[in-house]
Formats: sequence, C-alpha cells, structure tokens
Amino acid sequence: MSTLPAAGVDVPGARLPAMSALAMLAALGILWLSLHPGGGVQHDAVLYTIQGLAHLRPDLFSGDLFLRYGSQDQLTLFGPLYKVSIDVFGVEVAARLLTVVFQLSFFAAAGLLARTFMPAPLAWLGVAFLCALPSVYGARGIFELIENFVTPRGAAQALTLAGLALLYRHRTWLAALSMLLAMALHPLVALAGLLLVPFAQPHGDRVRNLLLALGGLATLLVFGGLWLRGAQMRFDPAWLGLLESGTPYLFVSLWNGSDWMTAGFALLVPLVAAVVLENARARALCAGATALAAAGIVVSWIGGDLLHSVLVVQLQPWRWIWIATALSTLLLPLLGATLWERGALGRLAVSIGASAWLLREEAAGLPLLAIAAVPALLSGSRWQIPPHLVRLSRLAGFAIFACAVLILAASLVQLLQAMPGLPPGLQLIRMLRETGVMAAILFGGFWWFVTRGSRLVPLTAVAACAAFLMVAAAGIAEAATAERVQRSDHAAFQAWRERIPPREEVLWFEEPLACWRFLERPSYVSNQQAASALFSRSAAMETQRRLETLQPLLAGKAVAWRKQDTGAAPPQNVTLATVCESSDVRYIATSKDLGTPAIAAPEKVSARYREFALYLCPSAT
Repeated sequence: MSTLPAAGVDVPGARLPAMSALAMLAALGILWLSLHPGGGVQHDAVLYTIQGLAHLRPDLFSGDLFLRYGSQDQLTLFGPLYKVSIDVFGVEVAARLLTVVFQLSFFAAAGLLARTFMPAPLAWLGVAFLCALPSVYGARGIFELIENFVTPRGAAQALTLAGLALLYRHRTWLAALSMLLAMALHPLVALAGLLLVPFAQPHGDRVRNLLLALGGLATLLVFGGLWLRGAQMRFDPAWLGLLESGTPYLFVSLWNGSDWMTAGFALLVPLVAAVVLENARARALCAGATALAAAGIVVSWIGGDLLHSVLVVQLQPWRWIWIATALSTLLLPLLGATLWERGALGRLAVSIGASAWLLREEAAGLPLLAIAAVPALLSGSRWQIPPHLVRLSRLAGFAIFACAVLILAASLVQLLQAMPGLPPGLQLIRMLRETGVMAAILFGGFWWFVTRGSRLVPLTAVAACAAFLMVAAAGIAEAATAERVQRSDHAAFQAWRERIPPREEVLWFEEPLACWRFLERPSYVSNQQAASALFSRSAAMETQRRLETLQPLLAGKAVAWRKQDTGAAPPQNVTLATVCESSDVRYIATSKDLGTPAIAAPEKVSARYREFALYLCPSAT
C-alpha cells in the first residue's frame, strides 16, 4: 500500500517549511517569466482588443466588419472589463497587465486543486510542470492553457479550476460563484467545468441526474428558440466550405496526426490516473475529465462533421479536452510517485512514461505512453514481475529512457545550430521555451535539492528571490519601453487621422490593430476579422467578397480561405487604379508602391511601420 496521503490538505507535515516554500515560489516565478513573457497584443488578443475598443468608443468601432454581424463579444463580459482597463492604462499596458493577472490566477487555481489531492512538495512540482511542459490542446496548436497574450480563456480556466477545488473543500457557494464568473467571461471554457462537476464526485448520482435533466431541458429550449427565430440550424455548402478551408481545427475529421497525438496524451494520462491513484476524488475527477473530453470529440464529430449543426460547431465541444490536458500534467508527480512505490512494474511504467514525455513532440511519444500504460495498470493487480526478471525490467526501462535522452539531446543540438550568433544566455532561454522538457528537468533538480532540507535552503531562497526580482525588473522595463513606443507611434499617425473621416473604413490588411489603435478607424478587411465567420453567415460572405475583390493587391500574401500557390509569382505593376476599380475600398495603407503619390507617409515611427503609406482612391477625392 502506498504511503502517499489520500488528500494533501489533511496530512500533517504535508506543507513545506517557510524558507523552502519561498525558494520554490521564487524559482517558479523565474520559470514563469522565462517561459511565458507577456507578448503584448498578438494572436487572438488582436480580436479581443477591438472588442474592448468598441466598448470604449462605440461611435468609431461598432460598425467594424468583425463586430457588425455579431461575434463572440455577445457571449462574454470580457469586453466591458477590457474597456475599463484600456481606459485606465492604455492598450499595451492593459493587455500585458491582464495577461499577467490571468496567468498567475491560473497557476494559483491549479495549485489549489493540486493540494486537494497531494502534499505540498508534489503540488509545487505539478504546478511547475504545468508551467514548463507543452499545454496545447485541440488542433493546429491554436489553443494553449497558458497563453502569452490577453484573452478571457485564461481567466475562465482559472475560475473553473478554482471552482472544482472549492467544491472539494466544501465551499459550495464560493465554488458556484467561481463557476458563474467563469461562464460570464468565457462560456465555452467554463461549460466543461460545469459538465464535469457531477461526474467529478465519487458519489454524485443525485446531482448528476439533476444536472442532466436541466441540461436536456436547456438544450431543447435553445434549439427550440433558434428554430422559432428562424436561425439557420445547419451550414449550407458555401458557409461550410469557408469554415473548413480557413478554420479546419473546428472539425475533428480534419485533424491531422499531430493533433491526435496531442489529444492522445490528454486522454491517456488521466485515464491511467483514474485507475492507479488511491484518492477517490482524484480518480473520479480524472475519469470524469477523460470521459468529458472523449464525449466532446464524439459530439463534435457527429454534430459538426456529420450533421453540420451550426450550434454544435459554434459551441466547439472538442474544447472540453482542456481540463484533461491540465490534469495530464498537473497530476504527473502524484501519478509518478504512486507508481514508483508499487515495485518493479510501477517503476518500469515511470521510466517508459518519462521517456514518452521527453519525446512528446516526436512520432514515438504517444506509442511509448501507450506502452507505459500497460505496466502502470498492472502495477495495482496481484500479478507481479517474476523476481528473476526484475533486474531485466530495470535495464529495459533505463535503456528506453537513455535512448529518449539521446534523441532529445540531438534535437537540442539541431535547435542550437538553427540560432547562430545568439549570446549563450539567449540560446538557453530559447531552448527552454522551445522544448519545455529541459525547463521541467531543471526545476525538478531544484525541487529535489530544496525538498531534501539542506542547510543551504535559506541562502538558496534569498538567491532565488534576487534572481526573480532581476528577471521581473527586466520584464517591466521591456513593457514600459513597448508602451512608450506605442504612444510615440500613435502621435506620429496624427497626420493620417486628419486625412481620414471618422468611421471611414481603412484597408490595412497586414496591420488591422494599427488601423484600430493608431488611425482610430474601422478596418476594411483582414485575416483576423475573418474569425467572425463562425458566428455569422453574413460576416463570412461579406468577408469573402471583400477578399476576392482585393485579389490584385493581396496576391502573394497569406489570405484566409485561399489556398496558397507557392509556385505562382505575384502579379507585377499593381496600381492604385487597379485596386480601386475592383473594390469599393477608399483608403488603403500598404507597403506596396501603387504607382501614385501617397497622400500621407508616417514620420518618426518605429521600424515596423516605416514602409507603409496611405493612399486614397481617385473616385473618393
């Protein structure tokens, strides 16, 4: 029988000494700042920024193409929250500040949940693994548990995990409040937590039946209401074709092998944990998360890929896998410690499983994990490795692990060769960010030293705190510099703003964020705005129309819904007259020479915008 505690919160001596906890906290802070620097407004943060700006200045942005026909902003309260932050701090500082707050909240909630099932030392290690190891879920690497840009997903994930932890601690009303706040910020993320609640309890039949009944009634009401309103219930070929071409991650039948490998890790680890772990609540949570993730994928396939249901595709049930993804990493220390105490079979499973995580990005990763599941599941049975084969099993586990280390080392050498000229410090940071496994190993070594109770722990804590403050100061200085540059660029585009009437759409295809922030005008069309196609057929058709009319100007660029012909050269001599004749656009910001003098060019701007100039179609003069 394992000597591990059944629930870390109730175990005497399960907490770390104060100096050890301080050292661990500082080291975790360094790990976080090194691997997850706030990148400002990028990726999906661009779309959430226009939503915040639209709440701040509805007179300017409410008619933007992304918002005109409906968007996810109608389903969340994040827009008004972001609006207040932008109004107080400005776009750049607000984005970085909320990113930091959401990430820290996520780690705190994960730690709170981890302490429900394991003692403090293992909980610290679980949170560190969650910070360091890859956290991608779904397809095409679109979504991650820890995002380095501002979106409400991080806050909703934190509130959902906190709600589960509070539920286990019998703080029912606080748990309900946390879940409701998560729903208010991002319903698609929080829905997974709500569906998991009745199944995460060892004895939750009454609650489960109640929620299932309420869920069935709610489903009927939603579909009935949409039908009565005349909403489109199934995708027509034109709308479906655009989504399948531009956003294939929405349809599980279009996932590739790498996508399924990622899903395999998220499903297999908690499935094994549901059998191996000794804590009844941990087993129930892992079993529920695995079943929920699998059900989400099946519902997405049937409802979206086969039946072409608009509501199912918009709900994206396959995203329920995010909780299983979090548990597959957070519970690794507890799962590994439990297996290690079960003798030769358990230790063989740990060796092969660790090898699988080292090779997670390789084709051998998932097969190794599946192999590791066999001795892991057998370790709790009566069958044991015969004594004369114990040593052989140890050698086999060591050999597999050694091969995995060599393969990882070869990958790191290739990575180093791909970044010549970088200082050694930057090379190390890039290696840690690219692999994640190296960072986890380094933290694991630090964790082992601190938990040994050495007399040097106080000195180590002081040194770690000093290093954390230095890294944090560098990050704050970088954020301050970025904010100054953004303010300077905003002032530099004053001449452009004076030439463009208010609420006039401007085509700045490559930089829609600059169009919103610096020109304070709606964007005519961009790849980012094509995201609204999921929520509105009208938005999809209008976006496609605008992109097609701009073919001469956008030739050679990566354009949403258009397959790129890498062998075709872009047409030459694209003129302003050519673009204006084929499109109803009036103002164009581009780096191309359109054969006509521009009406404005930026002065004293950052290097990113120096090559752009503003053109006005002749018919608009």
